[in-house]
Amino acid sequence: MKNLENSNNFNSSFFSDSSVFLKKIRIVVKVVAGAGILIFVGAGVVLASRVWDPFWNPFRPNPRKVIGKMIEKMVEVKTFHSNARARIKTSGDQPAQMLIKIDGDSDIADSQNPRTASNFKFRIEEEKEGYLFLEGKIKSVKDASYLKLDRVDLSPELKFYLEMLGINESKIIGQWFKINKTTEGAKGGSEQLELPKGEQEKAKKEVIELLKKRRIYTVKKMPDEEINGKKAYHYILSLNKKEVKKMIPELFDIVKKYSNKESKEELNKAGTAEIEKIKQSIDEFFEKINGLDIEVWIGREDYLLYKVKADKGIEMGALEKGSKGSLEVSFDLTLSKFNQPMKIEMPQKFLDMNDLLPPLIQSNYSQEQNNQE
Repeated sequence: MKNLENSNNFNSSFFSDSSVFLKKIRIVVKVVAGAGILIFVGAGVVLASRVWDPFWNPFRPNPRKVIGKMIEKMVEVKTFHSNARARIKTSGDQPAQMLIKIDGDSDIADSQNPRTASNFKFRIEEEKEGYLFLEGKIKSVKDASYLKLDRVDLSPELKFYLEMLGINESKIIGQWFKINKTTEGAKGGSEQLELPKGEQEKAKKEVIELLKKRRIYTVKKMPDEEINGKKAYHYILSLNKKEVKKMIPELFDIVKKYSNKESKEELNKAGTAEIEKIKQSIDEFFEKINGLDIEVWIGREDYLLYKVKADKGIEMGALEKGSKGSLEVSFDLTLSKFNQPMKIEMPQKFLDMNDLLPPLIQSNYSQEQNNQE
């Protein structure tokens, strides 16, 4: 009898405990399910609001729209600071390396008279010819540039060569020199092809729309990065040769549409033959370099272009038949200080470039300048 009572008590206790346990399980399941729903909804809200914004976020703006906005914004920029770095290295029969660094300000508020002021460093090394290092400043306006060398370092071979030409580097350091800009085809062509000032804005808008419409590149999304403290979208753009070629006659038509009478006559004379020549050049370019990828960083808040980078390796044989070795090119451009006040003034005291050149070269330079007038 006691055994039966004990058995009943055990069963009652077991089922009572089991019932409590199952209730607890159901509560836990509800809590977990509720938490899961909250997490799922919360994650969706966070992603949609872009509080948390990984590069794979499906709610991020379309890269092409971002690039389209960037083009619109950059066209409106009036002033900016730039840091450019370029490196060209060749291997093979004549190994050489060239390094260029340029840091400067640009004022393009007046498109007819842009002004720049930059510091530069230039170094070239060639196994057989030695090395050349230049450091200085360069300023530019519409019709002239001004150059000042603050440091010149030459290999003995180059120093001897310059002395033979009558150039003594010690006499040019710290002095501004004026270089008059020459315009190719100044007697007929390119000056006439400038758009009238009143038509430039209309043409600019049409070019922007064309760039947005034509898929001249494919886009690969990369993780966002910070450039000079600014959060930026990061993309790799690969140029599309077919679309680039399609765009050429359309650009041609836009320029012709807003050109003055003389320019239209020049463009009509050029006609389809010139367009085909440009397309052929594009084919040759792509064939030689075998494609080109460009990295860009675009501000997430202001859609301005903050950085451009490109690296390319090319076999010398693709550039020139029979050549051996390779060519490596790298380029890095960082932009900042958009639309900030900039005062860029040209030097008041300077010498003409003729004062730097030796007599024989000076004569050729003067003759070239006279032909442009």
